[in-house]
Amino acid sequence: MKNKRQRRRVRTQYLITAGLGLAVTLIFIIQAVFPSINDDDTSSTVSTSQNDVGITPEPTSRIAPTPESGTPQITVLDPHINSTGLFQFFQPGDDWYLERDDYNTDYRRASTVYISPSRLSVIHAFLEIGTNYTTLQAVSDELFTDVYFNTEWGQYKTWRYTNREVANGLITIEFALEDDRNELLKYIARQISWLEGNWLYTIRIVVPDNNPVLLDHLFELTSPTMIGYHNIAAFPLLGWTEFSDPSQRMMIKLQEVWTQVSGSSGRPITYRGATLTEGYEVTIQRIPGQPLVSLEAAQEWLSTFREGIQIIEGRPTDQTFAQGYWFSYTYSTVEGDPVSAAASLLNDTDGNLYVAELRAPERDVNFLAADLTEQRLIGQQIIQSFTVLAPFGYSIVPGTAGQPVQPSEAPTQDAATPEADATAETTAPFGG
Repeated sequence: MKNKRQRRRVRTQYLITAGLGLAVTLIFIIQAVFPSINDDDTSSTVSTSQNDVGITPEPTSRIAPTPESGTPQITVLDPHINSTGLFQFFQPGDDWYLERDDYNTDYRRASTVYISPSRLSVIHAFLEIGTNYTTLQAVSDELFTDVYFNTEWGQYKTWRYTNREVANGLITIEFALEDDRNELLKYIARQISWLEGNWLYTIRIVVPDNNPVLLDHLFELTSPTMIGYHNIAAFPLLGWTEFSDPSQRMMIKLQEVWTQVSGSSGRPITYRGATLTEGYEVTIQRIPGQPLVSLEAAQEWLSTFREGIQIIEGRPTDQTFAQGYWFSYTYSTVEGDPVSAAASLLNDTDGNLYVAELRAPERDVNFLAADLTEQRLIGQQIIQSFTVLAPFGYSIVPGTAGQPVQPSEAPTQDAATPEADATAETTAPFGG
């Protein structure tokens, strides 16, 4: 009798344990298959670039600081290039930090967001490409609706319009906002938007409601600085990022796995590929006062820059702030190893020369050809993405005449060839 009771207890314990195990397993499966039923905390693990894309973040919640007397002092750094390379924008110093810099494929929106904890302020610049609005009034009436701003101001308790105007090439909308975590803290905000073809630019700034002077001053600083680069839209936006030297006014798009291996601002900079482009390298540099007036002149200069080359193809190219030539060519290293290369040679309006040279340990590759392998197509996209940035003080924003405050003067580079940079020479295995 005693043994029967023991067996029943053992059987009961086994059934309970098995039941609990089955329940845990079912919960795990449900969570894996239907992650959306988890609590709200799971959403924070999803990339910002694909969620809450339109939401302008809220500053740190606390008491609004006392406005400083006179004009607010804001440190101005070199322009910031959005990670996509689609646009450049104002970059503040001091305690401002880059809170977000991304691209959302669903909205086709590239965003850059700065936050200042001490000023309780937000600067949000974003560019939407491929829009279908022919007039600013259509944008104001059809896009900038209550539904739109319910999402855009989603992190605030309440919002309301205080003014809206479509004039002089701009949509200007003013707002009053309330903090979602501190009912005593209120904000004012302004958004300006304008069209450039089918690209819609927007700058949105939030400050405490006791500091309208700061709001005005931030717009004076930021609005002339947002400039788009239409040629970059032809290249991959996800999995690639911009590598640039803003002080030298040049940018190139590379896959995110590429790394800088030598050089610095004002000197030739070399980047090296990985994974599919293992062994590939590209060097970018700026050479003052070196105009190339024809394809033949560019070919002659290139033959001096890189001795012993055999040019496969050369063609002209132009972009907003430069024009020049692309070349594909081959040469051999001093050890006799074959190298296939491509170069982008671009002149700005002042005759400065911007050079990007791509090198690969392959024989007789034409990087300008129409039919390329995936690996070589990446090389073509890299060299063709090389871009000369806008001159300092240039502005596309209606009603602006240039950047009110400019960063320090850009240094100039010392020499034309990669070998002029001692670090670059020791790290580049394909020197001629």
